[in-house]
Amino acid sequence: MVLLILISLGSALVGYILAGDGKDFLTDIPFRVLGALLGAAMGFIASVILALSFGYLLPYEETFVEYDKAEILAIRNISGLEGSFTFLSGSVGSDPSYVFFQRLPDGGAQLRKLPADVVVVFEESREDAYIAKVGRKRNLTSRPIFKVLFLPGFL
Repeated sequence: MVLLILISLGSALVGYILAGDGKDFLTDIPFRVLGALLGAAMGFIASVILALSFGYLLPYEETFVEYDKAEILAIRNISGLEGSFTFLSGSVGSDPSYVFFQRLPDGGAQLRKLPADVVVVFEESREDAYIAKVGRKRNLTSRPIFKVLFLPGFL
């Protein structure tokens, strides 16, 4: 970004200097301003093309990381001995979604709902179930994907 600004400013300066013929400074001002604006525009376009070509040519390995993990709660059955993880899917109106209870840091539980198009469900051999936001390692996405892990046989 800084390079983009520097190239644009440098191009504006070059355009300003080259636009006048040097005979009369006052009559050269409109041409110098126009030269500076055109130079800045051309420098901006050239630096964007340069940045896009570098971004396209350099290798990129997309890796994802988990952040903001939260435990999904189990609801006990009538005997109070066993529980099953409550993770429901359905739709309200025309929007399919997943509904679940999430453990809060203070020990409480909160009913949460996520749109179905951002949820990926995994089964693993583990004792607990959790939900986590998953984002790209390089820059986290603005709309995260949620990863949900359950015990085998749940789905």
